[in-house]
Amino acid sequence: MAITLLLVSFVSFFLIIGLNQSSGYKETLLKTVLVFSGILVLITEVTGFFHVLHFSSLLFAWTSLFFMCSIYLYSKREKLVPYIQQHRVALVTTWRGLSKYHQFLLGAGMLVLLLVFVQGVVYPPNNWDSMTYHMARIPNWISGQSVDHYPTHIFRQVYQPPFAEFFIMHVNILQAGDTFSNSVQFFFLLFSLFAILAIADLLGLNRSLKFLALGLAIALPEAILQASATQNDVVASFFILATLYFSVKAARSPSFANFLFLGFSAGLAMLTKGTAYLYLFPMLALFGMSMFLFMVKQKNYSYLKYSILAMIVAIGINVGHYYRNYQMADHVLGINKSESKMYSNETMTPMLLASNILKNIGLHMGPYPVNIIYDRIVYKLHAIAGIAIRNPETNFNNMPYSAAPNIPNHEDFAANLLHLLLGFFAFCLLLLGFFRKKKMDTLVGMYMLMMVLQGVLFCWYLKWQPWHTRLHTPLFMLSVPLICYVISFNNKYVRIFTILLPFAIFYVFTLVIFNFTRPLVTVNYYSRLGQITSPIKVNDERYKKYFANNRLQDAGEYSLVLSGIAESQCKNIGLILGEDDWEYPLFCNIYEKELHPVHIFVSNVTKDIPSMRKDVDCIVSTTIDKEYIEYGGKKFMRTNSQNKHIWFYKPLLGN
Repeated sequence: MAITLLLVSFVSFFLIIGLNQSSGYKETLLKTVLVFSGILVLITEVTGFFHVLHFSSLLFAWTSLFFMCSIYLYSKREKLVPYIQQHRVALVTTWRGLSKYHQFLLGAGMLVLLLVFVQGVVYPPNNWDSMTYHMARIPNWISGQSVDHYPTHIFRQVYQPPFAEFFIMHVNILQAGDTFSNSVQFFFLLFSLFAILAIADLLGLNRSLKFLALGLAIALPEAILQASATQNDVVASFFILATLYFSVKAARSPSFANFLFLGFSAGLAMLTKGTAYLYLFPMLALFGMSMFLFMVKQKNYSYLKYSILAMIVAIGINVGHYYRNYQMADHVLGINKSESKMYSNETMTPMLLASNILKNIGLHMGPYPVNIIYDRIVYKLHAIAGIAIRNPETNFNNMPYSAAPNIPNHEDFAANLLHLLLGFFAFCLLLLGFFRKKKMDTLVGMYMLMMVLQGVLFCWYLKWQPWHTRLHTPLFMLSVPLICYVISFNNKYVRIFTILLPFAIFYVFTLVIFNFTRPLVTVNYYSRLGQITSPIKVNDERYKKYFANNRLQDAGEYSLVLSGIAESQCKNIGLILGEDDWEYPLFCNIYEKELHPVHIFVSNVTKDIPSMRKDVDCIVSTTIDKEYIEYGGKKFMRTNSQNKHIWFYKPLLGN
């Protein structure tokens, strides 16, 4: 299978970097992921620029890279064999040196991860956002053999950062299907675990505490649930963690390599998700101030030179996406006024900031009855302060506030209560120790300040949304090393945490088994929002599984539309969609058949982008339900008037 080229290329990069670096395996892995990701972006942009983004070009690019790596590794075979043997011996020695508890902990964590991987393979992508834009943008890129912007009813398909989707596209094209689409986030979860361990090294944690950090990271509900989906929060989390790691490394040792990988980390984080800017800004601002102080104190201007290098690398990684956005909307982020108003707070005061902080914390106050109790407290506090809890200027789409809904196994709503409480505990102990001793380790102090600023900036800028819990994933991952650092203060804390952690891992094990949209075992129950779990089963046919996220009633209608497209032998599919409608299930077989999405009657800012194709062979609509639609001088007749949500129109004979 051509997809194995990605795996063998990655392993080759790891071996080459390892042979040429004196760093340990964790840092080598981080560097490998960054180099591999940077090359993937380069291949995507270059092939897209020449409109040759297809199977043959990707096969040639990755084969060529692997061939060159193989030649280099063969030339270094005398060093390569001992290097591999060294890692093998270290792995066996580490395992044998573990206590029974740590072996059990590692085994339980590996079982959870294995189930997550299997889950992501047996289920297709079925997250709501993935059906509208994460996955839906990929067929449009494949159709145009380029990642250029295109006219679309779903604006998020073009302006949102695309790295995770770039990666998924390479996987899907080389595999000729979407079987491993969910695996991209799974592997970035694995990479994030090593990033957390690398940060734990910087904090001086011993091996026992690093295993506790590993267990705590695996026990993060949001990360585990997202790792079998095609969202991008876990991918972004890895790059944010890597940015922190190389920021500290660069501050301690201002070498070319450290600043280079810092630029890669920050640039790839920005190319993955917009919220990365909110998490990176405090981190890089504190890093910049440290660099300035060191430069003035030591009169070492290499800090400035290398910092400029890191900025150039970060911007260079994003330049293609920035250029396309600027061409479309005169803004490098591509956000227009209406989009900005929808997501960012329209007004902000200290009281409204406190309100937003309380509401965001509330998303992790689950399960029942903790969320009910917290709800009552928050409503009373707002009443005392005279603030409307449902404020359209600070609530997304004027949505009503409620604490964590009782859907703990859904990746959009899972509460991270344990990690929240442990984070508060750690911060309180650190502050208490500071006030008592009037001193704190510089790195730990800046770490804590960075996380406080990240949380405040997030609440200050973004309107509250009920699915913000998944956007908090980077913050919780960043908290893990700091929590374990504080636990090391007292053996009593270590013992309590040691007892608590297996229960936390068992809890996420149940979340994986009973996942809301990708269950290995299906159960039905009602949530506090009145919703019932999806009755999807692991042995249901694959196409039905796309609709597991409360859209099973539409599976039959979409199937009828696909049958109409196949029977009419249509290739250019005219699309008339709403801004939050599902597009990907119409094109999930694009890897095997020639299909071209063509968005017509577009009214948003993308309407001015030249379309590669204007003629259509048929029309699919989720917004117009009429007997006929006229387009391009032709009449198209509705064929499935019994449908309620999506309709297929084929051209009238004699057009």
